Amino acid sequence: MKMEEKFLSAIGDIEDDFISEAAACTPAAVKKPKNLWLRYGCLAACLVIAVVACVKMMPVEKGPGGNPLPQDNMAKLPILTIEEKQRDSHSEKRTKKVLAEESVRETENPWKSGSKVELLPVYSNDAFIANDENLKAAEEAAIVDRVLLAAAAVDMDVKADDVVIGCDYGEKDDGAVSFIAKAENDEGTIQSSRGHELLIQFADEVELPEECRIPKGERTQENMERVTAWLLDKYADLAGFEEGKAVAEAVWKEEWQKWMIGGYEKTDTLEGDIVSYNLKRVFFHLDDAGNLKSIFIKDYLAGSEKIEEYPIISEDEAKRLLASGDYVTRYDHDMPGLGYIQRISLVYLAGDDFNIFMPYYAFDVKLPEGMAPEGDGEASLEGETGTEGAYVDCATYYVPAVKSDYIANMPKGKIS
Repeated sequence: MKMEEKFLSAIGDIEDDFISEAAACTPAAVKKPKNLWLRYGCLAACLVIAVVACVKMMPVEKGPGGNPLPQDNMAKLPILTIEEKQRDSHSEKRTKKVLAEESVRETENPWKSGSKVELLPVYSNDAFIANDENLKAAEEAAIVDRVLLAAAAVDMDVKADDVVIGCDYGEKDDGAVSFIAKAENDEGTIQSSRGHELLIQFADEVELPEECRIPKGERTQENMERVTAWLLDKYADLAGFEEGKAVAEAVWKEEWQKWMIGGYEKTDTLEGDIVSYNLKRVFFHLDDAGNLKSIFIKDYLAGSEKIEEYPIISEDEAKRLLASGDYVTRYDHDMPGLGYIQRISLVYLAGDDFNIFMPYYAFDVKLPEGMAPEGDGEASLEGETGTEGAYVDCATYYVPAVKSDYIANMPKGKIS
């Protein structure tokens, strides 16, 4: 039954007593009851049809996958204000080496080019706060506790009196990570930062089982993933993981090439994996013989509070914004053009100096001749099994993945 028919049917079901009562109050209606009902019934039906048509014609906000986003939720989302940050303590190098396009392999980032992600959470950074003395004392006590818990997890003999509070808020050595609590003895060093970063360095390397002790020249993707899986299982409690996923990636360093291995906590969703991969990870550093030298953990989720889940723009929309100059970068030159894009990732920018942990599309862009820093250039890997390939100089340009409707004061261009 059509909407107008339902409406007329409902009018027809009104009791005669009510009609008679109404007629007594409106003499004009007694004379032409049928015409009056017909006139106003048709008018009401037309209004219903018009309302239904307007609702159907109204634009519906959709995500990259084409599914409507909940309108009531969108209206309630807070506007994200990006505060001016001082200096990123984990600032990456201004350029990086990326495998040439013809030989590039997928990274372990759970997001792949073409993945459809419609909503991702955004977090406020608890460490990005005013220096209140009471809060500072409570924060320092919590950091000392983290050092002690880490020491217990790796069997280091550290007591509360052994932990020294290091550099104060805002006082950072150039290029250094802002560690503010440190314990050091003959067994090694443990350092913890305000932003829930933890570094454990062993004085004597921890010897791994023979099947996991892979010398530098014999490392492959397969055996390094096996080593990583063993380490994740052994240090799951330290990292705070319930279930770890092995990650083994080759990362170029200017002076030498090494395997960076680590892991993140696997979840049941792509969105959960993206968050975990970016905001809660553990890294292991091996010596040339294959024994464990250090462990680095970043757990930004422990030091943040979820604001809300926000609509995410598509990869194609991010490219359009990149082409129009709506990006931030640590490189000194403008983005040379979309044709130079080497790799695309979906990442979170996080650390002590970010007031908001928010997802971005990261574009690694090949630098045209003359734009690379002096002394850099194409290089080939040698001496590592399974890592041969040409590397090219790239700069990274970041485009906010959150819809711009929800962002205020977003910087553009060069950042520190």
